[in-house]
Amino acid sequence: MTLLRDIAQLLKPRIFLQHWFPPPVPRKLRSTAWLDGLRGVASLIVVVHHFCQGFFPSALRGWARTETDYNLIQFYFIRVLTAGSLMVTIFFIISGYVLSQRTLQLARTRQYMKVFEGRSSSAFRHGYGLCSLQRLQYSFTF
Repeated sequence: MTLLRDIAQLLKPRIFLQHWFPPPVPRKLRSTAWLDGLRGVASLIVVVHHFCQGFFPSALRGWARTETDYNLIQFYFIRVLTAGSLMVTIFFIISGYVLSQRTLQLARTRQYMKVFEGRSSSAFRHGYGLCSLQRLQYSFTF
């Protein structure tokens, strides 16, 4: 009877999931982790803005701008969710702060070699990522 119980324990999906997908190791969050979430929300609103531009162009006009502009999606509080140009500005302001905070902390403590290493690493990673996306776009264009 105990052998059957042991076999039944082994066949539970929970055991398999824990073996194949171990629980993530908790990491210490940076002090700007909440700003990364805010950047994500801003970028999501930009995506919604572009979707509305293509499929619901009247959603980008204000409430009661013309005789036909009385849709719920044009109401002020809902229209904030499609304010793409404002969210692009917020995204860039937050990104500039988040990406420069570590460099400024190192510079204030006079760790200039770490500043140069971090900036050169960042320039290489960001430059490579942007150039690879541009090359991918050119490969589909030409």
